[in-house]
Amino acid sequence: MVSSKPTDAQSDSRTPVRTNSAGELAFDLDTLASITSAEDVQKLFESAGLALTSASDLGDGFALTEKDRLVGTPFIALQWKEHMGDFGPFVAVHVVTRDAVDGQSKFVFVDGSSGIREQLAYLQDKTKRNGGLVCNKGLRTSEYLFCETCKGAVKQPHEHQTKPATTYYIDTSA
Repeated sequence: MVSSKPTDAQSDSRTPVRTNSAGELAFDLDTLASITSAEDVQKLFESAGLALTSASDLGDGFALTEKDRLVGTPFIALQWKEHMGDFGPFVAVHVVTRDAVDGQSKFVFVDGSSGIREQLAYLQDKTKRNGGLVCNKGLRTSEYLFCETCKGAVKQPHEHQTKPATTYYIDTSA
């Protein structure tokens, strides 16, 4: 690797990492051009006496997932929170499955439909809680044809063009 010139904050000319007074990292063009692999980045940071940070340090360990993964999979909804999105309100739900799914048991999913979001809003209004919901049968689906012109579910044959759609629900069957 190509070493950079020292800065005020750093006097070791053998270190290719420079920092400014705020502690922000900076690399000269030669150093950046010399990087060809993740191993080079690791060596660069090691040579500067700096540790790399894992992306897992940014989050809470809950993996974003599609709802399909939780159909028929028992879980506990640890917490949920409603947000406003570009297309209206949606709920973010943190769940922990009883058994691992692809080696993972902590998931977060979002729902903005008339299914899960409305079920959880009803429950939260009724109980004044936004978590601790045992879902012994996981999620279920309702599949139907949607007509954009009519703005809703329709049956075939239909005069307008339709497309398949799915609404997800928390399975409340006994």
